[in-house]
Amino acid sequence: MSEDRDEAATTTDTVPEGAREHSSPRGSHLQGLGRVLSTAARASWNGLSAAALFLAAGLRFSWRHERTQRARSWLLASLRRAWAFLATQGPRVRRGGLGLLRYGLVAGALALVVLVGGRFGLHAVEPGQVGVRYSKWGDGVTSGDFGPGLHLSVPGVHKWHLLSRGTELMSWRAQQPLDVRTADGSTVALELSVPYRIQEGAAHRIVARGERATYRQLARAKVEPILLDAFGQLVSEDFADTEKRSAVLASAKEQLDAALAEVHLEADRVLVESIAFSESYEEKLVQTQRSLQRGRVLEADEAKAKEEAVIQRRRNEMDRQLQARRIELDLEIEQLEVASKLMAVETYREVEKYESDLAADADREYERLVAQGKTLVLTAEKLERRLRGEILSGEGGEDYLALQAARATRLEEVVLNANDPRVPNPLEVGDMLELFRGE
Repeated sequence: MSEDRDEAATTTDTVPEGAREHSSPRGSHLQGLGRVLSTAARASWNGLSAAALFLAAGLRFSWRHERTQRARSWLLASLRRAWAFLATQGPRVRRGGLGLLRYGLVAGALALVVLVGGRFGLHAVEPGQVGVRYSKWGDGVTSGDFGPGLHLSVPGVHKWHLLSRGTELMSWRAQQPLDVRTADGSTVALELSVPYRIQEGAAHRIVARGERATYRQLARAKVEPILLDAFGQLVSEDFADTEKRSAVLASAKEQLDAALAEVHLEADRVLVESIAFSESYEEKLVQTQRSLQRGRVLEADEAKAKEEAVIQRRRNEMDRQLQARRIELDLEIEQLEVASKLMAVETYREVEKYESDLAADADREYERLVAQGKTLVLTAEKLERRLRGEILSGEGGEDYLALQAARATRLEEVVLNANDPRVPNPLEVGDMLELFRGE
């Protein structure tokens, strides 16, 4: 398998359409390699021979040494027993040995076929690569790509070409940027990259067209004019405009896809890494940018002044509206105050009227109650007089009157005559009652 890789490596510059192989430098290299290999083989054989002789001398010395006598005796005895066993069981052992030998030979032959077939009949394609098989005796390049893995390869018939399976990068760097002449006559140095890859299943077409070693140069030759034409449509100021740059990149990507498809490639995108103008233009651009910035500052100041004027007008209008609203509110407050005063007066009048009505009602009720009381008092007095008259005119009335008269009598001086029986004793209530009753 390594020889196949070497063979594929040595044929990387061959073209399947029958292009000539440059064999003279390669033959000299192979002759030098053969001489080196033969010298190394002779040195290895000499070393192995010396080692074998040294090992044989060591075994001979060990066999003859007295310390190995027991081992020699045991080994000889074992050989004799083995010989005796073979003499008695020889036919069976020979048949079994022949059977084992036959199976071993068959297994060894199969293993040899597998190893030799795998070594010389298969070709390995590594990950990250795509293989293209070329048949010398057949129809040339096999239709279809071969992915990573082992693939059938007949020595002397098939040759293999390995191409990159992943994304490659086409770049214009600082050492060799892409110089673009813009629409306004300026020069712009662009540092950019274009990732691209071989189209899926199209590697054998590249090999069949004989572009295996030149497809990168062909891709660059197709991409560079498209980029020059696309960016050349811009003026210097457009490079600072993101939208215009994006539109140019989108248009360039479509043209790149169409151009690279002719060589069985496809672009991923266009990556702009740096944009540089000449020093004089950079200074001019700085001045232009400063002028633009000053103009923008002036525009901003004007816009600010306009906005401040608008704000002031709105503020004055709001003040007027607030003043008018304040006047309206003051009028409403005055009207509410007048209405509240009128309502208070009306309420006061109603309260006064209610109080006067209530006082009149109270006076009338008082007078009625007083009159009623007087009537009741007169009636009571009248009843009292009638009852007193009845009481006094009744039994015990005279005694009551006499008792009252006795109680009301105040005597400053009492002269008692004990010899006159008609003189009453003031200390005797009964005598006094009789005196006042006139009995």
